[in-house]
Amino acid sequence: MQVRTQISAFFYIVFLFIACTRVPLVQNLSTLRSSIFRITVTSQAPDWDKPWTNEKVITSYGSGFYIGSQHILTNAHVVKFAKQITLKGDRDPNIMEAHVTFVANDCDLALLTVDDPKYFKGKTPISLGEVPELSSKVTTVGYPSGNQELAVTEGVVSRLAYRTYSHPALSKHLLIQVDSAQNPGNSGGPVLQNGKAIGIAFQGARTLESTNFVIPIPIVKRFLRDIEDGHYDGEMQLDLSYSEDLLLNPSVREYLGMSTPNITGGVTIGHISPWSPFAAVLREYDVLLALDSLEVATDGTVPMFKERLPLDAYIDLKNWGDKISIQYMRSGSLHNETLVLTPPGSHFEPRLSFEKPKYVIYAGHVFTTLTFNYLLTFGRKWYDEAPLLLKRAFWDFEEEKDLARMEELVILSRRLPHKYTKYSGVYLNNIVVSIDDIAVQNLSHFNTKLKEKIAIGKPFFLNFWRGEKMGPLLLDPRQGEKVHQQILQEQNIEHEIYL
Repeated sequence: MQVRTQISAFFYIVFLFIACTRVPLVQNLSTLRSSIFRITVTSQAPDWDKPWTNEKVITSYGSGFYIGSQHILTNAHVVKFAKQITLKGDRDPNIMEAHVTFVANDCDLALLTVDDPKYFKGKTPISLGEVPELSSKVTTVGYPSGNQELAVTEGVVSRLAYRTYSHPALSKHLLIQVDSAQNPGNSGGPVLQNGKAIGIAFQGARTLESTNFVIPIPIVKRFLRDIEDGHYDGEMQLDLSYSEDLLLNPSVREYLGMSTPNITGGVTIGHISPWSPFAAVLREYDVLLALDSLEVATDGTVPMFKERLPLDAYIDLKNWGDKISIQYMRSGSLHNETLVLTPPGSHFEPRLSFEKPKYVIYAGHVFTTLTFNYLLTFGRKWYDEAPLLLKRAFWDFEEEKDLARMEELVILSRRLPHKYTKYSGVYLNNIVVSIDDIAVQNLSHFNTKLKEKIAIGKPFFLNFWRGEKMGPLLLDPRQGEKVHQQILQEQNIEHEIYL
């Protein structure tokens, strides 16, 4: 009997210990519940194949949380192409309209606010925490599947990594992997530890069980620093390549003049884009040794948050205008430089667009800009189905002199049915590089020069990239002006230009 009593007392003490360790979480969450919102979004995406039209209207759901200064933090993908956004707080029957104040599609973050500042009265801002340690516990809070009730799930931190974000699918950033349950609707909600947000729920892994991802707070803080001047400048672009583990080869080290025995790390610089913030200092075959006194290992990693992560992840946390010190070796000589990370001038960027596509229509010819969205109009296997010239231009534009100078790549995307466009099919999905001898800079510039040529009233040529075999496209405004309005009416196109 005494033994049973001792055992019961032991389990009672264990139960009390577990319960007490959970009390801070419950207390913290009870004060924060009113600061976590269900977001309902009515949206309508544009049609990049027919840029004068839109897709059907849809309704979707997400989560967000109050961070102070009358702002709610959420994911960019939650509010993309939004026509209307509404908020509903936990246990609050009222619905409030909201609007986007800042959006960072490159790292899937957005800030919302409401017109009535009293709406946030009594709501406790959720503080931003730090990067959690591996195996530490976290709590995911939000509104999965757009449900009315707040849902809370617990898990542990499995990994800190540098991976591609599903939105916008072209950028890599830091992310935290957790095993707490997340579902559509959780996106934008806080992931908490000790009453502070250590990140934002944003995506899962379809092929892996209990694997979900969180945007860590250092990415959020970079975004918030960026918008302090009232404008979002965008993510830091490294725009250079480097060779991992190449310097493990003694012959390579000797060739590069790295005979100093106390230097064991470093990566060899390969191609450097003219738009790289490092282009003024680094050259091909330089060996990058350190960033802000953080030693770069031969695998290209630096120590960050008690882990080793790619040096790209460290650069990604910088803002344009920040200073950075670098150490590098060139031909056996050691160099130390401090440079300001200056944004590049305007140039074409291969990206996914989240704005209504620009277009110009003239006499049945539809001109638009080359974006990743346009490549996706060729289907899920766009990498096989899209025209080779467009794919090469999109990814390798920097190597092509005619394209590297352009701010936007202007393409002839469609020819509307009419006898005037009968012979224009061969030019479809090609890039316009000039009108007669006038080099095209962007779609707005193209439209200006097009109108000037039309006003003159004489035939003119559109010259295409790598169009030597097919020759230029001749447009005669004397005929084009006669059919232009007729084609627009036949196709029920209200606006011939959107820039």
